[in-house]
Amino acid sequence: MTHKNLAHIALFSVSCIYGATFVIAKKVMPEFLSAFGFLFYRIGAATLFFWIISALLREKTLAPKKDMMRLMICGIFGASINMMLFFKGLTLTRPINASILMMGAPIMVLVLSAVLLGEKITNRKALGVFLGLFGSVIILVFKSDFSFAKETFLGDFMIFLNAASYGLYLVLVKPLIKKYSGFFVAKWVFLFGWISSSFFTFSEALQVNFSVIPPVIYAYIFYIIFFSSILSYFLNLFAVKHVGPSVVSMYIYAQPLVASIFSISIGMDVFSIEKIIGAAPIFIGVYLVSIEKTSVQIKN
Repeated sequence: MTHKNLAHIALFSVSCIYGATFVIAKKVMPEFLSAFGFLFYRIGAATLFFWIISALLREKTLAPKKDMMRLMICGIFGASINMMLFFKGLTLTRPINASILMMGAPIMVLVLSAVLLGEKITNRKALGVFLGLFGSVIILVFKSDFSFAKETFLGDFMIFLNAASYGLYLVLVKPLIKKYSGFFVAKWVFLFGWISSSFFTFSEALQVNFSVIPPVIYAYIFYIIFFSSILSYFLNLFAVKHVGPSVVSMYIYAQPLVASIFSISIGMDVFSIEKIIGAAPIFIGVYLVSIEKTSVQIKN
């Protein structure tokens, strides 16, 4: 099996992980942990994990100054700003609004890849992004009522900035993952992300009462920390290395479909014609972007 095929398997696995995360996270927040308090421990645990693994593998500790600066920027945008904006924005808007606005991330990646990496925006790639967007919006719009109103503007804007932040991270991290191992990149991305986010999350982390958290909630917390943070970020880094940021971002379009399938499997949703109609353009869009061959000139 080729690295490209493995990358697609990794990305589909990430979509499955995130599809379950939206359901599981609701069982943890805000009853037992606040959003920012949870982020402090989530990013901190992932940082500790990657540093321990990197030490056991006896990897190098530092990179040249220019690459360390890029790692710091990736940490700020990829493991700090985007997470804080998403969790905070979600408290100020509707979940359906957030889901639709997150669909802007692949478009951001398409544009930023052209500007920062020199990737050409071909008709095939643009069509693939449009089809993915079209399919996912069909699934989301028919799933529940939605509207962009004045009272949700701030939350909607935060989710939009979160999508832009994540898109920028995917583009900026590609040159790094081409030069260094996934563990090396992840340990620095999470460390810089944890340090920069701690200014906003530390106070809420101190307010968590661990004595009242039941064992099943600890199991949910473990899932979000290990699968939704550690494993998903590592799989995304592997995929960025072998198929590029555009393909990685396209799998965001698959998340509403995977989330629907997960909800159906546990009895929270039912099959409907709009899910089938929406699935087809998503798969076609991912295929069109994944087969696109681009000549990339990395701009440092």
